[in-house]
Formats: sequence, C-alpha cells, structure tokens
Amino acid sequence: MNVSWFWLIFIATNLFSVSDLIDKFLCEKKFKSVYAFSTINFLLSIVFIIGLSFFVNWSHLYGWPFFLALASGPLYFLMWILLWKALVSNEASRAIAVFNTMPIFNALLAAFFLNEVISGSKWLAIILIAIGAVICAWENKADAKFNRAYLLVILSAFVAAVANIISKFAASQIDALTLYPISFLGSLPFYGLFLLKKEVLEEVKVNLRKKKVLAVLFIRTLVTFMAVCFFYLALAKGPASLVLAVNGIGPLFVLIYAVIASLFLPKYIKEELDSSTLLQKSLAIILIVSGVILINR
Repeated sequence: MNVSWFWLIFIATNLFSVSDLIDKFLCEKKFKSVYAFSTINFLLSIVFIIGLSFFVNWSHLYGWPFFLALASGPLYFLMWILLWKALVSNEASRAIAVFNTMPIFNALLAAFFLNEVISGSKWLAIILIAIGAVICAWENKADAKFNRAYLLVILSAFVAAVANIISKFAASQIDALTLYPISFLGSLPFYGLFLLKKEVLEEVKVNLRKKKVLAVLFIRTLVTFMAVCFFYLALAKGPASLVLAVNGIGPLFVLIYAVIASLFLPKYIKEELDSSTLLQKSLAIILIVSGVILINR
C-alpha cells in the first residue's frame, strides 16, 4: 500500500504530541531527575534502533556526511534535556507551543549557512511565531509575568535548529532513515556520563524495577520511535516545505490532547481550563501554527 506523505506526517505529528504528554507526566510525576528519565529512554531506545539497523543502508558511510550525522546526536541530546527540564514545571501545551519557535532559527541559520533568502512572507511568519510564543509564555496568574523557564524551551528550539541544519547537510549523501541510528550513536557517550552520577544510577535502577513505570516508558519509547520513522518517511516521499508545514500543527494537537486529559485524567495531566486561559493559549497557538505554515511555504 502506497501511503501518501501527508498521512505519514499527520500520523507522525499526532504521535509526537502523545509522546510530549507522556513526557510531561513522567518528568513531573515519576522522576526526580530528568537525567535518570533520559537515561532509561536511551536504554529502551537501543532495542528499536538495533531493529531499525537491519533495514537501513550502511554502505558509502564515510567522509563529512557521516561525521555531520554523528555530530547531530549530541545536539539532539541537549535539545531533549532542555525541553524535558522545562516540562517538569510548565504546562505541556505552552512548552510545546513555545518550542515551535524553532522554524525562526531554522530560517535564520539557513540564510546564514545555506545562503537561503528570507522573503517578506517569511519575515511575517517570524513575527507571528514570536508574538504567539510571547503570548503563550505569559501566564494568567495574579502576578502575571513572562515565565523565564520558557527560555529553556527557546534554547532547546535553537539547538534543534542547529541540529536540523547539520542533518540537512548530511542528508545530501546519507539516506534519511540511516541518519537516525547514526545520530543516536553520536549521543551514546553523553548518556553514559549520567550513569557516573550515583543518584542518577540509583534512580534508574529503582524505576527499572517498577513494572508499571517501565511499561509506560516502553510505550513512550515505541511511540517516539514510530513518530521519528514516520517523519523521515514523510520527508523522503514529500516536499520538505509541505511536510514541515503540516508538522507545525503539532502544538494544536498537544493542546487538544492536554485539555481532554485534564478533563478525564486530571491525576496524570492537569492544565488550566478556565475560559480566559484557553482563549489565550488558543490565540497563541493559532499565531504560531500560522507562522510555521507560512515560513515553510
């Protein structure tokens, strides 16, 4: 069956949204240390990466494309650490929406390193995304102010953009699905460093013995792995600009799923559901999604 690129990226975007909410639950409720959480994710991911390795093309892996793909691993590693740290104390719908400032950095870095022109429509898109991010990060509390924790999310988005540019260079010579295990391999030493910390190692051991937590972690790893594979397959089948535009609606799915979870599963995911907050977040996400779609046209 020949599945179109649209459905591949649509499925990937939904899976990423589900994964984001699971990450929020685990980081906030089940783990004291984000480092322990990331280490167990890494250990479980090895199973899926090994499986994927049997289906990718390992020939002609040499020279600068291979080393660039390898170098993207530590950057994506840092991206996840920063994002997970932000998820511990912030609503998932807000954090993921702010993370979608990444296309701004993609465009600016592409202009600098790839000599791509930033057109008038892209500047408009950048403005829309920036305004949406500021609105989303301004929380409706008595002492309403910009939450500085979102700076972690913005830094995470910037690091992801740098990794994307590096991956784009590498993808000119390496098959898209092959980039995934190579990048994963590049992050290996950094996850190993966490295990040198006694408190992280102990928390990893404790949670590996908890069957329910381990089951949720396994599901989370499977969902994320499938999302990444669908994303790469969509990029291979369809125009990158359109694929990234559809992927940009992710914050909308996160908001919808977060609201549903807050209504029916408040024990696991809890977000503010008053009308003014929902209106604020909806407006912010509409601006961000519109900007992402526009910048990828």
